[in-house]
Amino acid sequence: MAHKITALFSFSLMIFSLSILLATTTKISSAEVAHVREITASNSTVWYGGEKIGNLAVGFTSQGYEPTSGGLVNLTAHVALFPASGSVLEGWLIDPDIPSYFNLTLGQFVNGTLKFDQYMVNPAVYKFFVVSQEPVGDTDPRMSNIILGGSEFALEPEDIVAGSKLNLP
Repeated sequence: MAHKITALFSFSLMIFSLSILLATTTKISSAEVAHVREITASNSTVWYGGEKIGNLAVGFTSQGYEPTSGGLVNLTAHVALFPASGSVLEGWLIDPDIPSYFNLTLGQFVNGTLKFDQYMVNPAVYKFFVVSQEPVGDTDPRMSNIILGGSEFALEPEDIVAGSKLNLP
């Protein structure tokens, strides 16, 4: 009889543990979205809007951490450009509401590709992705004046999926 009670207790404890795990997993589930945009050449007035020079895949995973609206940002950019001799291509996120020294460098393109993954507290402040040409060994943390192209976008779930609202936890 004691063996049956122990087995029943163990089974009940296992069911209880699984229900707690399921409830926790459901509560912290993430919303994942991705969207592909064109990267276009700069023109005389803005960083984008010319002919297509590449693609930008924008991914955002909301982690549901309260009270922030942040999450994991994934960007993959491919461009059909080659830097001038002695230069490299660099990707940037641009906040149009703050002076240029607050732009975020995403790193160097390698063989026409740039990959960026980062947990960001407030990714919604960035509205543009820009490709610049920088000197090899550049020690200036600011973006150069040689802008090759870019894309306008927002790093918010409702904007990435073309205006539809996500049910975030």
